[in-house]
Amino acid sequence: MKRCSRCGLEKEDDEFNWRWIGKRVRQSICRDCQKISRREHYERHTEAEKFRTREIVKHTREEAERFVYEYLSYSVCVDCGEFDFSVLTFDHVRGKKKMSVSQMAAQGYSISAIKEEISKCEVVCFNCHMRRENERRSGGRFRRFWPKFPWEK
Repeated sequence: MKRCSRCGLEKEDDEFNWRWIGKRVRQSICRDCQKISRREHYERHTEAEKFRTREIVKHTREEAERFVYEYLSYSVCVDCGEFDFSVLTFDHVRGKKKMSVSQMAAQGYSISAIKEEISKCEVVCFNCHMRRENERRSGGRFRRFWPKFPWEK
């Protein structure tokens, strides 16, 4: 049992966050009082907190977009060998797609989350990606109009 230095109530040890987990030392203010304290701080410093949050999101987004840019800069299309990063895209071929990699970067997801999503993908150029999608979605919707070649059955 431990007494909160703010509200003065005696509470269980697990109602206090860790201060130094390695030294097994808990904070002196309980979680409930910390919530109240954070809320009061936010109300007093709303504009500063919003500005800080915007800056963090901006920095995270830029970092994520730079990572994707550099990843594509050193990649080539696995189908045709195209190396112009401006036309390269990620084709989800493994696992369940969470969302597109570019959307994750634009929203400022962490690099580790983006890497996890990239592991489900192959890098292909836009044209090859559209060809793949056409095959997947419609089985080649214009295939009946294509000429038959001797090696096709």
